[in-house]
Amino acid sequence: MEQDIVWVPENTERRGSYTIEKPDGNGYIERYEQNEVIPVENGVIRVSGSGERGASSTEVRSGEVIQRDGYVQNIDRRVNSSKAHENKQKATEEVRVGTDIQNLPNGGIAKTTTTTTI
Repeated sequence: MEQDIVWVPENTERRGSYTIEKPDGNGYIERYEQNEVIPVENGVIRVSGSGERGASSTEVRSGEVIQRDGYVQNIDRRVNSSKAHENKQKATEEVRVGTDIQNLPNGGIAKTTTTTTI
């Protein structure tokens, strides 16, 4: 009896800094870092994310011949082991900017700008 387990990672958008390492022929590690600035009314939203995911597999084979009572038995063993991991982090920061303009009695203007980070 033979059973194969296959891990298929989900497709992601590749933006920002992205690397794929293959330290050996049996696995890989993906690392990414992404930073976006989304303009909104009176400010921006900064979104940053990073993560790592990878998978690896190993195979061990062994063979054995048993002779007993005039019979010969061949035993071949094959063990496949697979593992996968995924870690990700995401942060959002909202920066709002407001401006207040006041007309002064002497004909001047007072301008106040407020920046709020959430």
